[in-house]
Amino acid sequence: MSLIIRPIQESDCQEISDAFGVQGWDKPVSLYQSYLKFQEEGVMDILVATLDGQFAGYLTIMWESHYPPFREEKIPEIVDF
Repeated sequence: MSLIIRPIQESDCQEISDAFGVQGWDKPVSLYQSYLKFQEEGVMDILVATLDGQFAGYLTIMWESHYPPFREEKIPEIVDF
């Protein structure tokens, strides 16, 4: 088995949206495109995991949390896991 963890890429956006759609979740492609933009701006990092070339999950790290106790202490926040 081959596990790869890497930053999100434009080509991931549709695949991630489709994977959640199969599970009945409405996570549009535009959500992941906005994540990609935030990553490019340094606001957050999105790590994508693939297993044997198939999407397996993702992790979103927001470097400056919107949650006041985290923001005040300069603690990054894991938003999606």
